[in-house]
Amino acid sequence: MSRHFIKTEEMERTTRLSYLLSPSRPMSPGEARFRYHGYFRGAAVVGFLLYFVYCNPEYSYTYTALRAQVGWDKEPPMFPQYLKVVPSPSAPPRLL
Repeated sequence: MSRHFIKTEEMERTTRLSYLLSPSRPMSPGEARFRYHGYFRGAAVVGFLLYFVYCNPEYSYTYTALRAQVGWDKEPPMFPQYLKVVPSPSAPPRLL
Protein backbone atom coordinates (compact mmCIF):
# COMPACT_ATOMS: atom_id res chain seq x y z
CA MET A 1 0.00 0.00 0.00
CA SER A 2 2.85 2.41 0.71
CA ARG A 3 4.16 2.00 -2.88
CA HIS A 4 0.94 3.54 -4.13
CA PHE A 5 1.79 6.89 -2.51
CA ILE A 6 5.45 7.16 -3.56
CA LYS A 7 5.10 10.00 -6.13
CA THR A 8 2.55 12.18 -4.36
CA GLU A 9 4.67 15.36 -4.58
CA GLU A 10 4.98 15.10 -8.36
CA MET A 11 1.29 14.30 -8.71
CA GLU A 12 0.31 17.29 -6.56
CA ARG A 13 2.59 19.53 -8.63
CA THR A 14 1.21 18.32 -11.97
CA THR A 15 -2.44 18.62 -10.95
CA ARG A 16 -2.27 22.19 -9.65
CA LEU A 17 -4.27 24.74 -11.61
CA SER A 18 -1.20 26.93 -12.13
CA TYR A 19 0.57 23.99 -13.77
CA LEU A 20 -2.42 23.01 -15.90
CA LEU A 21 -2.91 26.58 -17.17
CA SER A 22 0.80 27.24 -17.70
CA PRO A 23 1.67 28.13 -21.33
CA SER A 24 5.07 26.48 -21.02
CA ARG A 25 3.59 23.06 -20.20
CA PRO A 26 3.81 20.56 -23.08
CA MET A 27 0.40 19.68 -24.47
CA SER A 28 -0.61 16.04 -24.69
CA PRO A 29 -1.96 14.70 -28.01
CA GLY A 30 -5.43 14.40 -26.49
CA GLU A 31 -5.38 18.03 -25.34
CA ALA A 32 -4.21 19.17 -28.78
CA ARG A 33 -6.99 17.20 -30.47
CA PHE A 34 -9.54 18.64 -28.01
CA ARG A 35 -8.30 22.19 -28.64
CA TYR A 36 -8.35 21.82 -32.44
CA HIS A 37 -11.84 20.35 -32.24
CA GLY A 38 -12.90 23.40 -30.22
CA TYR A 39 -11.41 25.73 -32.82
CA PHE A 40 -13.26 23.86 -35.56
CA ARG A 41 -16.56 24.03 -33.68
CA GLY A 42 -16.08 27.75 -33.02
CA ALA A 43 -15.36 28.40 -36.70
CA ALA A 44 -18.42 26.34 -37.66
CA VAL A 45 -20.66 28.38 -35.32
CA VAL A 46 -19.34 31.66 -36.74
CA GLY A 47 -19.85 30.32 -40.27
CA PHE A 48 -23.41 29.24 -39.52
CA LEU A 49 -24.20 32.64 -37.99
CA LEU A 50 -22.81 34.48 -41.01
CA TYR A 51 -24.76 32.20 -43.33
CA PHE A 52 -27.94 32.83 -41.32
CA VAL A 53 -27.46 36.61 -41.38
CA TYR A 54 -26.61 36.91 -45.05
CA CYS A 55 -28.58 34.05 -46.66
CA ASN A 56 -31.81 33.76 -44.66
CA PRO A 57 -34.39 35.96 -46.44
CA GLU A 58 -36.52 36.67 -43.37
CA TYR A 59 -33.55 37.76 -41.33
CA SER A 60 -32.15 39.72 -44.26
CA TYR A 61 -35.30 41.85 -44.38
CA THR A 62 -34.85 42.75 -40.74
CA TYR A 63 -31.13 43.32 -41.18
CA THR A 64 -31.74 45.54 -44.22
CA ALA A 65 -34.42 47.54 -42.39
CA LEU A 66 -32.14 48.02 -39.41
CA ARG A 67 -29.29 49.19 -41.64
CA ALA A 68 -31.63 51.63 -43.39
CA GLN A 69 -32.92 52.99 -40.07
CA VAL A 70 -29.47 53.42 -38.57
CA GLY A 71 -28.13 54.95 -41.79
CA TRP A 72 -25.32 52.57 -42.65
CA ASP A 73 -24.07 52.17 -46.22
CA LYS A 74 -25.37 55.26 -47.95
CA GLU A 75 -23.37 54.39 -51.09
CA PRO A 76 -24.85 51.90 -53.58
CA PRO A 77 -24.30 48.24 -52.69
CA MET A 78 -21.66 46.09 -54.34
CA PHE A 79 -24.11 43.22 -54.95
CA PRO A 80 -27.56 43.57 -56.53
CA GLN A 81 -30.39 44.00 -54.07
CA TYR A 82 -33.09 41.41 -54.73
CA LEU A 83 -34.90 42.11 -51.46
CA LYS A 84 -36.57 45.47 -50.96
CA VAL A 85 -37.72 46.86 -47.64
CA VAL A 86 -41.47 47.40 -47.69
CA PRO A 87 -42.92 49.86 -45.15
CA SER A 88 -44.98 48.01 -42.59
CA PRO A 89 -47.93 49.31 -40.57
CA SER A 90 -46.13 48.51 -37.32
CA ALA A 91 -43.81 50.93 -35.58
CA PRO A 92 -40.08 50.63 -36.33
CA PRO A 93 -37.98 48.74 -33.80
CA ARG A 94 -36.60 50.84 -30.95
CA LEU A 95 -32.86 50.82 -30.43
CA LEU A 96 -31.76 50.74 -26.82
